[in-house]
Amino acid sequence: MEEIAKQAAAVAAGIVGSFSPLGGVLLKWASSVAFEIYDLEKSGKSGVEAAQHAGDRVADLVESLKLGA
Repeated sequence: MEEIAKQAAAVAAGIVGSFSPLGGVLLKWASSVAFEIYDLEKSGKSGVEAAQHAGDRVADLVESLKLGA
């Protein structure tokens, strides 16, 4: 089931990306972070650790967007 969800997210990112390249990249990034959080929760990490990971990834994205501007 998890693999199907990952494939669906990749297809959705491709479709969105065909209309908006930035939108496709952001959707791919967001789904990647969501699956990373899911994997952390599944491995027994606390919700706090998963939230911290998500915050770190958002900070990385913001920094990348600043550098690309």
